[in-house]
Amino acid sequence: MRTLIGVLLLIRCAIADDFPVIKTIDFEGNDTTQPKVMLREMKLRVGDAADPAAIERDRQAILDLGLFRWVSIHQERTEGGIHLVVSVREKYYILPYPRLSGNTDLQYGYGAELRWNNILGLNHSLRTLISRSNLKREGYGLQTTYLADYYAPFVFDTPYNVELTGQHVLAPVTGTLSYNESFDYGQVLLTRHLGGRAASQGWNVGGGVLWQNEDRWGDEAPPRYGHATAVVGVATYRDVRFNVYSEEGVSYGTRVEAALKDVGSDYNYSSVTAFWTRYLHVGEKPHQSLHLQADTGAFFNGPGVDGGHFNLGGSSTMHGYKRYSLQGDAYYHLAATFLRPVGWDFFRPEVILEAGNVFDEARDASLSEIHWSLGVGARLRISWFVNFEMEAGVALPIGSGRHLRFFGGKV
Repeated sequence: MRTLIGVLLLIRCAIADDFPVIKTIDFEGNDTTQPKVMLREMKLRVGDAADPAAIERDRQAILDLGLFRWVSIHQERTEGGIHLVVSVREKYYILPYPRLSGNTDLQYGYGAELRWNNILGLNHSLRTLISRSNLKREGYGLQTTYLADYYAPFVFDTPYNVELTGQHVLAPVTGTLSYNESFDYGQVLLTRHLGGRAASQGWNVGGGVLWQNEDRWGDEAPPRYGHATAVVGVATYRDVRFNVYSEEGVSYGTRVEAALKDVGSDYNYSSVTAFWTRYLHVGEKPHQSLHLQADTGAFFNGPGVDGGHFNLGGSSTMHGYKRYSLQGDAYYHLAATFLRPVGWDFFRPEVILEAGNVFDEARDASLSEIHWSLGVGARLRISWFVNFEMEAGVALPIGSGRHLRFFGGKV
């Protein structure tokens, strides 16, 4: 066996010797993106052989960042070897836009959102949101949400990633009792990249601290739940090829939270969530895809929340059901989405089949009753912007006797 491995290595070295040596690597078209961001996605370095397969691998790895509309790498002869030139066409990185939503259940929302990607050319991202929405949730009025999230990968050129999140939600209660309720949330996460096909791929593992507080005020307000400070653990894996108008690959991960009463918290609680997503190219047609998705979660102990801590339904899960129609402290959700371009690569009609359920407690989980949803719609991907895709369509809960409902929004 060792002899065979040695022969294969000798053959590889002999083949590599046929390729010229890379003398320099330069980048062009990157008006914003810093060269080091692209270079850390590449395996090739100055002094390596200019193997066409390795060059194509690195071209795709840079494209997988999702920051560019296209990436090409060409070779120029230079004294003693090859000058490698990486050319990119950048997307627009700042996108402010209004948020408007509505459906046949008379749920509606409006507001504004700002997405700023590739901050300082370092692939950092910022998302801010202000919105008001009427979700037709029994006993609640018009809800106001403020959100800010900042993500910094490979901070200070280390393998560590930092994420900061803050959110404030105000929800007036209009049921039997009338009062105001607010939810505040803050989180700091530190994860470490453990290696992979490229810097943006592979495992990220770490954790952090989450603080949340629920408050109530008004003449009829019941006692508040209080606050909790939880320890968070996360682990995610990503191996996804970005093809501008579609993806191929797999990603999955899990998240665990735990808080102890009297240790920075007014109550105990723990929760666990997990997800798995697979992107498959189907057939010969470019960007014809099948997306498979599974996610689940369970919440233990802690204060009781009206309806539970998880919900299915709306424009992101179980499209045939209105939001908050399926609620509980444990859930599972499965989805299969088939997309096929029609006319243009950026326009892909879709068929969505989903299954799932929620339970009052994790111990109640079973497959004895499954809710089904079937939807048809279309996705429009605007390649000028980072991670911007719109979806709209109609969906029907299968076997429930409920009516067809419209869904739409950003994917």
